[in-house]
Amino acid sequence: FSTVYVLRPDAYLWHDGLVKYYLGDYHGAAESLARNAVRYEERFGGEEAASEERIWRDAAELKIVHCWNGGRWVKSGSGVPVALRVGDVLREKREKEKKEEEKWEGEEEEEVESESESESVMSLEEEDEMERESIAKERRKVIRLARELFSASIRQDSAKVALARAKLQAIANATTTNNKNIKSSSSSFVTNLSDPKQYKLHSHFYLGLHYDAMGQPDESKRCMKMALKACADRIS
Repeated sequence: FSTVYVLRPDAYLWHDGLVKYYLGDYHGAAESLARNAVRYEERFGGEEAASEERIWRDAAELKIVHCWNGGRWVKSGSGVPVALRVGDVLREKREKEKKEEEKWEGEEEEEVESESESESVMSLEEEDEMERESIAKERRKVIRLARELFSASIRQDSAKVALARAKLQAIANATTTNNKNIKSSSSSFVTNLSDPKQYKLHSHFYLGLHYDAMGQPDESKRCMKMALKACADRIS
């Protein structure tokens, strides 16, 4: 991935962030995933949400907070987030675009410096609104719930965290109901058709990822084992 980035700095390689996450480079993972999220969404004109990139980026920040930073959400003595966020990447792009516009217009830097800073800054309210709009664009049920879970965790909204987790747990632990219209003696065939979109698999997986990011390894392992079982049942 590093070699590709040397050749193409703006390449879309979101799996680079996953590698960094599992190597323990959580700051690097968050930055890579945030930048790749912006690249993906720009590629589709903002119509498609980069949900997986945003989920894993949030997981990287939660990992830093709960496993490295002792629960602190900012670096000591500063107001800087512990990891690069998608909003930070968008702020950088705004500032760069503004400076390029000023350069082409031939304006004096001293005259427009304060104006440039005020126009390029994205407020927290605007960032939160963009996050809500991005989640609303996600059409996949479980992925949307996972987005809500991680996004609420980053924003320390305990009520929304509890609600999103409860919804995912309900899907993950739902009892398979055989379809009476299916005339087949094969239980595996019935089971596969009962969960064609792999809701149970993905629910267990993202619950496991969230528990891991929150520093709860035992719960994470339990969910990941259930995800593997759901995958094995589907294959069989």
